[in-house]
Amino acid sequence: MRRELLSEKLAVRPRRGSPGPANITWRQEVGGSAIEASKIAGHATVSMTGDYTGVQLKRQDELTRRIQQRLDKARAKIVEIKRTGAAA
Repeated sequence: MRRELLSEKLAVRPRRGSPGPANITWRQEVGGSAIEASKIAGHATVSMTGDYTGVQLKRQDELTRRIQQRLDKARAKIVEIKRTGAAA
């Protein structure tokens, strides 16, 4: 019953016996690699696993913040180099 509701919510019907999209996502969220999830799901390629992997909004925000922090550090370094005229 629970699996049916989850499948309807995801608008995807997993094959009988397959771990399903939610399971693939959960495995990666707890530290499993895309390769591991791909093998467990029986996918031929990791990119196929990516098609079934959902990314939660909280995780998207976290990744975006990390990218922004890296960009901020790079900008600060460039400003410092221009200011001093030498590599830091």
